[in-house]
Amino acid sequence: NGVVQSAAIQPQQISLYDKNDKLYVLSKKDFSIVFQSPTAWLIEFYASWCGHCIHYAQTYREIAIDTYGWSSVVRIGAVNCNSPENEQLCIEHQITGYPTLRVFPPDAIFNKSKTVDIPENDAKSVEKALIDNLETFEGKQKYWPPFTPVSSTELSEFYSRISPNIKLIVLILEQKDDYIGRQIMLDFSKYHDQLAIYRTTNVEKVWEIFQLSMEDIPSLYIVYRNSTIERLDKTLSLANKSIDKHNLFNYVLRSYIRAQSNLIQNYNDDELEEIILRKKMLNTNNTVTTRKQEIIIDKSNTEKVYMVDLECGLDYMLRREICKMKELKNDVYIDLVKWLTVLAKYFPGREPVMIYLTNLVDSVKSKPDNFTGSQFKQMASMKTKDAYLPTCVQQWHHCSGSKNQYRGYPCAVWLIFHTLTVRQVQFQEKRLIPFKQLNKSEIPLAIKNYVKHFFGCRECSDHFMKETVDVENIQLNKYETIFYLWNIHNRVNQRLRGDLTEDPLHPKLQFPPIALCKQCHESDKDNDTLFNKDRTIEFLLKFYSKDNIDTSNLTIISHDQHQKKEDLSHGERFKKMIKKTGDDRINDVLDSFSKYNTRTMFFSRITTIKHFKLYCIFTCLALVIFLRYKFCKVKKKRYTL
Repeated sequence: NGVVQSAAIQPQQISLYDKNDKLYVLSKKDFSIVFQSPTAWLIEFYASWCGHCIHYAQTYREIAIDTYGWSSVVRIGAVNCNSPENEQLCIEHQITGYPTLRVFPPDAIFNKSKTVDIPENDAKSVEKALIDNLETFEGKQKYWPPFTPVSSTELSEFYSRISPNIKLIVLILEQKDDYIGRQIMLDFSKYHDQLAIYRTTNVEKVWEIFQLSMEDIPSLYIVYRNSTIERLDKTLSLANKSIDKHNLFNYVLRSYIRAQSNLIQNYNDDELEEIILRKKMLNTNNTVTTRKQEIIIDKSNTEKVYMVDLECGLDYMLRREICKMKELKNDVYIDLVKWLTVLAKYFPGREPVMIYLTNLVDSVKSKPDNFTGSQFKQMASMKTKDAYLPTCVQQWHHCSGSKNQYRGYPCAVWLIFHTLTVRQVQFQEKRLIPFKQLNKSEIPLAIKNYVKHFFGCRECSDHFMKETVDVENIQLNKYETIFYLWNIHNRVNQRLRGDLTEDPLHPKLQFPPIALCKQCHESDKDNDTLFNKDRTIEFLLKFYSKDNIDTSNLTIISHDQHQKKEDLSHGERFKKMIKKTGDDRINDVLDSFSKYNTRTMFFSRITTIKHFKLYCIFTCLALVIFLRYKFCKVKKKRYTL
């Protein structure tokens, strides 16, 4: 009689990266290599369902390729926070949004060493930000590149100051804010014991020594022991002005070393050539093409809303998304209470789930306005015989994607949002909520603030904030919230049509498609597809109603849980929620609803098979006792006569 779960096993959450990508795919079991490491680390914390993370994976691959030669100084890794095994790891590192790029210093100690988050910009910007952070770690390891520019005085003392093992000195002249010198240092850091690379930005004094002009900035030189220099890049720079200077200097220096036989022992850049080829392939694959194939709608999987998707979405939302927050206080706490209240009032769930949500609201309200995400998870994980939210151990149904990174949780979140708006209107139509007291912005505002504070995909959240900027201006029409959210969802689908995040087997269409609602579609004079608002709303009311939710994929609830379902009518529970939110004006309406349910509850109980059998047995037994009593009384009377 325990918690309802499915027998289906959830597939292992795969990474967005594989063995062909030049980075470390880390998890809870091996993340310890980041600590007390001789190198620094750049780690991307992401969720495989996050649309922006899927987009950013290409950029992060490029970063890993560009910095592959830097591995003696900094290594690149990634952690999928969507994987259950990494959940606690991401909470420990206070990852609240995806993707998060974090730099760990060498010899890092968990919870003691200072880490730095850098914006998830384009590859070049991230690489420059990474270098800026590596400079702050300079001196941690004696073999790290000397990022600090050398002075004109030091130039004349190169060979007298360096180790005799150094076979080659390279000097890069550049402007103060240039990164080329530091990038080249890191590219060849593997050979730090034989190759010394320096940079100088003291250009005017260097001109006097080497007789240079402004046209020579940036430039690459070999410094010989007799204090003479040779410029390596001039001929190629003039012939390849469009080539990135970093890549040009890298190529020129590699060519020089290869040409000087045995100058650098064990020098091998074959792997670098493979890296360059990999980057070319990456840039080729980065082109997104719009899919032209004919779209086939599987109506058997789209005509229903599936409870397994709703409950799995709710499970992830409450036990993964919200609990990743470090603190729940002030506006975050207030908006959390409002969101949970909306769920407890309008989520179209089974009775144990609805009791669970009501209890969760009570638990959160009983806490002071300042508690941690971990404390919330403890509350969200509470289960009793009659009040629980099943832990999702099964695959998605309608929200299942052709690959693990497609659909899933974002799909389920949209389903939850839509069912809430429809449920509120249907309560009003059943007169559970008088129209005058219908709060048209209650659900949209709660949704907006949930996405603002808790939805992990940062870019998705930012887009949603822009889409809902006018949320408080919704017209006073009981159907307007349904139409408002539907319209936003279709705009999002239109924007993501043909996008890298789109599941090729589940293209992002304007909903509902003709296959589901032909009468919803109209065409204007230009033959553009338009939606008939009234017919579309009529369709949405039916599609997202509780009557259209398929529970066939869920394990049958035990008899005792069915009894609880009969004991607590939705009207009683809804009335309880209204009282707790301070809206007592509709209690009279609900009283009649409650009395009706009280009268019908007794009859519904005795009509179940089990209770009917007991009723018959007790009736027969009482009849036998009564007849036996009468028989004995008559017999005694005859005897006395």
